[in-house]
Amino acid sequence: MNEKNAAVEPNLRGLLVADYVTIMLAYWDKNLVCRFANAGYYTCFGKTGEQMVNKMTLRQLLGPVYEQNLPYILGALAGENQSFERELKTPGGKNMVCFVNYFPDKVDGEVVGFFAHVSDVSEQKVVEEKLRVSEQAFRGAFEYAATGMALVDITGKWIKVNNCLTEMIGYTTDELLNLTFQDITHPDDLNKDLYLLDELLAGQREHYHMEKRYFHKNGHILWTILAVSLVKDRKGNPLYCISQITDISQRKAAEEKLQNVVSKLQAILEGSSQVSILSTNLDGIITSINKGSENLLGYTAQDLVGKFTPAVLHTAEEIEERSNELTLLFGKDIRGFDVFVEFVKQGRFETREWTYVRKDGTHFPVQLIVTGIKNQQGQITGYLGVGTDISKIKAVENEVKAVLDLTNDQNKRLLNFAHIVSHNLRSHSSNLKMLLDYIKTEDNEESRREIFGMLNDAASNLQETITHLNEVVAINTNLEESLKTLNLWSAVNGAIGSINALLSGANGICINNVDPDEEIKGFPAYIDSVLLNTLTNAIKYRSPARQLVIEVFAKRMGNFVVLSIQDNGLGIDLERNGDKIFGMYKTFHGNKDARGIGLFITKNQVEAMGGKMEVESQVDKGSTFKIFLNVH
Repeated sequence: MNEKNAAVEPNLRGLLVADYVTIMLAYWDKNLVCRFANAGYYTCFGKTGEQMVNKMTLRQLLGPVYEQNLPYILGALAGENQSFERELKTPGGKNMVCFVNYFPDKVDGEVVGFFAHVSDVSEQKVVEEKLRVSEQAFRGAFEYAATGMALVDITGKWIKVNNCLTEMIGYTTDELLNLTFQDITHPDDLNKDLYLLDELLAGQREHYHMEKRYFHKNGHILWTILAVSLVKDRKGNPLYCISQITDISQRKAAEEKLQNVVSKLQAILEGSSQVSILSTNLDGIITSINKGSENLLGYTAQDLVGKFTPAVLHTAEEIEERSNELTLLFGKDIRGFDVFVEFVKQGRFETREWTYVRKDGTHFPVQLIVTGIKNQQGQITGYLGVGTDISKIKAVENEVKAVLDLTNDQNKRLLNFAHIVSHNLRSHSSNLKMLLDYIKTEDNEESRREIFGMLNDAASNLQETITHLNEVVAINTNLEESLKTLNLWSAVNGAIGSINALLSGANGICINNVDPDEEIKGFPAYIDSVLLNTLTNAIKYRSPARQLVIEVFAKRMGNFVVLSIQDNGLGIDLERNGDKIFGMYKTFHGNKDARGIGLFITKNQVEAMGGKMEVESQVDKGSTFKIFLNVH
């Protein structure tokens, strides 16, 4: 041992304490011979001190990895600290990600060797990968959300925006990123927004919602619902805000239209010439009517006053129905004129919709308010009925109901879309992941080429699914106008291609027996979803006792093509579960991944295209799902 190496010995003896630390430590002299290693080092490489110390070179220890580490080894021998990551395979076959430091050992300015400090960072890498996947999932949800989404810094500057928001507001991404939200906010809404934002940043609230107006790039006002939440760093300091922006301009337009109608009706109410006002005595005989009554009813005062009760203005059926209701309510027989004034006699007034009958026999709806006419002593001396023609209000109600029905239908489609995204993309991601796993483990080049071909098909199917999902977002009010003529054989073949990896992993086969020329009417995204959900169900609920075989058939039956998807899986007990099979959140086999939503959504989608769905099944024999699809 030369003088410089001998000077190292005391240091190495001092390193005996290194056996008690979890990191891996070693010392290599300038000839790359191991002079010291701690217990962690021996364990990692499956060596003993007798095998390594003063005998083994770094090249012998590392084998093929030596060439990868050589630049860092040379750097350490040149006197520079070195840091890098390396993946090693332990003697037990475990892959271990390590963070490596080489620290030069200098004596009198000359490098005589270096210390190797190796830390196992495998768990940290797993955490980093989970974080990466989580961020990727958020990015996908952000980019493809059906509502506007943005990341905004705490000063109001746009950091990131999705396509839906740019289309909604009219600005390009680059244009928005050079603006703040304050720049395009209506001034009447800005102070409220800033006040709520200040409370959010101060920790006084976790999120906030508000109706807010933005200026579209072309100058018009855009009504939205704004939802804002805050993202903080580990110390609780605000980083940025996540804003979700939903366009409600159409709803606001409907509200404004309705308000205009109500305002017009209010003006009619205030003009007594258009409101029926009549008074009666205690016996119910009409004592006076106004001009509005004459206009609305076609009667003159001479026709009614002193001769009739208000019953002449109502249908006998409606009076009888109300009489029965009041008799049941008050526990006594209420007939005749009391039907109109019983509430008033008990110290209350009544407002109720009735049907008025004009002199010519035509009917119209009124909102009738009945109150008592009292003297100075508070005694009732007669009654006053104020009837307002609500024909227009009823028309508006019907119009609003139609709008609400339309909105409800669109909301159901959006919910359906969310489930399609969740299920279809999950099927594709599972298929892609399994193919990637096969590539990692497959050494045979021919097999790898085959897998790459399947991966290319899977990517194409994913792109087609995304295109179909975009069509769902753009679906118009009338679904029938969106139905397209589709080749059923191609649709089935595409779905089978999307689950090839899943089939391979389950050791299953799927046979497409559909006539290549068979066509149907359908919505592409729904057809994809129906096929993927039914086929993946067959894989999920396969029998462990036999190879999975799925066969797909189609035949004409009247105006339908009946698509049959038949498997030899576990089957379903229809006697016990037949009435629940298409219900929401119903599961039948205890599968931990089952959510009980797939068949519910599938049936909903088939019916939305004018079809229907049936099932035949026997326990431990298999199931056949029959999907009736329109031909025209």
